[in-house]
Amino acid sequence: MKKLTIFLLTIFLITGATIYSQEKMTINQQIFTKVDLDWKLIDQKTGNLFNLSDELTIQFKSSPSQEKIKQLEKAYGMKLVRSNKLGFYDFRPVQKQNLIDIYRQLLKNPIVKDVFANTIGKYILIPNDTQYTAQWYLEQASDADIDISNAWDITTGNSSVVVAILDSGSDWTHQDLGFGTDSYQNIHLNTGEDSWTNPNNPATGNGVDDDGNGYIDDWKGWDFGNSNNDSRGPYFHGTHVAGIIGAKTNNGIGISGIAGGNNSPGAGLMIVGVGDYGPNSAAMDDAILYAMDNGAKIIQLSLTVAPSSAIDAALQAAYISGVFIVCSSGNGSSTSIGYPSSNSYVFSVGATTQTDIKAGFSNSGTDLDLAAPGVSILSTQIGNTYGYSDGTSFSSPIVSATVALMLSVDATLTNEEIEYTLKCTADKVGSYNYNWNPSKQGHSKELGYGRLNAYQAVLAVSTSDIYTRDTPTDNGVEPSSGIMWASPDIWVRNDDDGGLTNENPEYKTSSPNWVYIRINNKDCSKIDDASVKLYFSKASTGLSWPLHWNNYYEFVGSNSVLHGDYIGSTSIPMSIQEEVIVKIPWYPPNPADYINDVHHFCLLSRIESASDPIGTEGNSVNTNTINNNNISWKNVSVYDLNQFDSNAPWVFIRNVDKKNQSINLNLNLTENNTGVAFKDIGKFYIKADKKLERLLEKSKLEGIKRVDKQTYQIIYPEARIDNILAKAFETYSLKFYIIPNQELPEGKSITYDIIQTDARQNNVGGERYTIGNFKKKKSSNQNSVIDENNNEKNFYSIVPNPTSGEINILFDKTYSGISITVKSITGQDFGAKYLQKGNEVSLNINGPKGLYFVSVLTDEGFSKVSKVLKE
Repeated sequence: MKKLTIFLLTIFLITGATIYSQEKMTINQQIFTKVDLDWKLIDQKTGNLFNLSDELTIQFKSSPSQEKIKQLEKAYGMKLVRSNKLGFYDFRPVQKQNLIDIYRQLLKNPIVKDVFANTIGKYILIPNDTQYTAQWYLEQASDADIDISNAWDITTGNSSVVVAILDSGSDWTHQDLGFGTDSYQNIHLNTGEDSWTNPNNPATGNGVDDDGNGYIDDWKGWDFGNSNNDSRGPYFHGTHVAGIIGAKTNNGIGISGIAGGNNSPGAGLMIVGVGDYGPNSAAMDDAILYAMDNGAKIIQLSLTVAPSSAIDAALQAAYISGVFIVCSSGNGSSTSIGYPSSNSYVFSVGATTQTDIKAGFSNSGTDLDLAAPGVSILSTQIGNTYGYSDGTSFSSPIVSATVALMLSVDATLTNEEIEYTLKCTADKVGSYNYNWNPSKQGHSKELGYGRLNAYQAVLAVSTSDIYTRDTPTDNGVEPSSGIMWASPDIWVRNDDDGGLTNENPEYKTSSPNWVYIRINNKDCSKIDDASVKLYFSKASTGLSWPLHWNNYYEFVGSNSVLHGDYIGSTSIPMSIQEEVIVKIPWYPPNPADYINDVHHFCLLSRIESASDPIGTEGNSVNTNTINNNNISWKNVSVYDLNQFDSNAPWVFIRNVDKKNQSINLNLNLTENNTGVAFKDIGKFYIKADKKLERLLEKSKLEGIKRVDKQTYQIIYPEARIDNILAKAFETYSLKFYIIPNQELPEGKSITYDIIQTDARQNNVGGERYTIGNFKKKKSSNQNSVIDENNNEKNFYSIVPNPTSGEINILFDKTYSGISITVKSITGQDFGAKYLQKGNEVSLNINGPKGLYFVSVLTDEGFSKVSKVLKE
């Protein structure tokens, strides 16, 4: 058993108000204050003071030659330390006491674009001596942990995922990090460099920059603080960070790294030193670019320094190249996070305790992204030892390690997808306000989007569960409940205008209607192999899959007419956002092809994905929709009450079974937001076709009475027809209409459902109608399938409709030059009339029974085509 060493370091922290000297100065927008005769830089956002490093960073107006560099070195008494491809040059004055004077002088040099001072920052820790016997942050009974064991059931890490640890250096000789008795290591080796003769002695390299990256013998990383290839460092901090991420797991010794493998290599640890006892901001931009250029997928920063434009540029370059960057929020108990955690390209992490609340020292605020355990964190330390320590320094590598597991499962994850998944899967702990800002739903100032849940994050990127809702409250859980044929995630727009409300489909040949489908993400999962297919069928309370949805024909008179078919499909864009909206063009069938039910169509969407397949299906569309969140069904139409009697919809009633059986119909006023009582809205009617009428004569009626041949009045808001003895696969037609008593309040509506159930009262299917006063909406919202030229106001009505032959055309006022023509669906003329002036016209349709089109044109420029059914 290895020796367990508990490090006890004493740090003096000044709390409360910080007292600065009265002597201050500003150079190039950097503010300095003198403390005990030394100038210090003030972080203007947090108020923190930083010691100055002995280096100045210069940007030149154009790339300087070697000769120009030498001239500058001589003129200002300084030496070039390093430079990078972003155009930042770090110089060290020969005498540090001259740094401020040289700074001022360089600002006046005509070849200098910018210059700034650098700082020695802090590694963000609060060591303590509390001893624990386990890594509580991985698993504990109170569940204030990251649920790592479940995540390990999915992956334990992969050596192809490299995490760059920019810190004080890490002891790669530690038996739980480098080579031990188990003969493998998690230290990343630069394969472009020849190995050292002695693997534990950086001086035994070949002295050649084998891979040409500008760093000689960087086989095990690079120390930018000391400009050499010994990246171990004298301070425990970086070793502690490294063990949290990648200590070898299940190797029989020491601790378990979160991405440490399974008695085999886990994530690779790229060791990059940026300062022995404090990070040198002058070196950090070069260290970030080094990690980016040498294969790092993740950069871990457990430090804070003063803001720097050179670091900003390097962070942006790394992020854009696909490197995910994690940084500790800071330990100052501040309500704003430190730098570079505050950079927009960095994922900021605060700390929680064993009781799942914010650690008292943890910086927080509006820009904090997430939190993770940061108190009494057991990890590796120098010399094959182990110890406990506190701080956001040790909460952020827990997040970096989780990202390494996520990338081990799916190497194609983008930075945006990683960030979204971490936030989406976090546990909302601590009883904090996670809704303080409507634009950042789910965010708290104390813990960001919550405390990390490693299992849920890894699970989300390893599985896919996407769905369309059946009801507004549907969250994707199977089986679903409620009405299945009124999905809020399918809607029609007559034009591709991006609207979010449903319009009834419009018959036109010059351009399509557009069906929009919303795809929801159930578990923050990534959508990468899915498409959605769309089908239509003529409206019916009884529909069978796939019979009525794919190349399905029924006879209309003597003609076989398409009643259902596949419309089209589209791929679902790769995304892990909460929802994606896709659209599919649709040309609805010609209403002239139908007699009954000329108006109404049902739409069915089906998400198909190899990683999220549709489950076992039967013939019942309703049952399939209940049991599969990949399937949704839309069977809703919008009607204006004032035109409802003349544009009344027909609906098919079907026995979808192969044997004769009893079916039932429920007719319900489901919702009424008009403020008008049911009985005062108007008279509600249904009209059955002749086949259905014969069956209704033998059925049981509740809340309905027969008022005429084939016609029934609905007396109560909830009515029923039971025991309709339907033949196998038989189809019937039912017309639903209202004769209004009054005009409803503008914009208000009722929702009415016709629901078909089987003998056991199980739902088979249904029709939903939204009926109201929509007079301010365009006509295609008010009516069902209409002619594309029918875009004028409704300036007349036709009664009766259906008719036995004679019709009356009633105008809303007196018009001049009224021309009227009547044509059959084949275009044959069956009547015409001209009226010089008037407000009412009567004429007779002298053709056979069927559907006719009545065209009306006036001298005032009004035109409209209406459908009339002759019975």
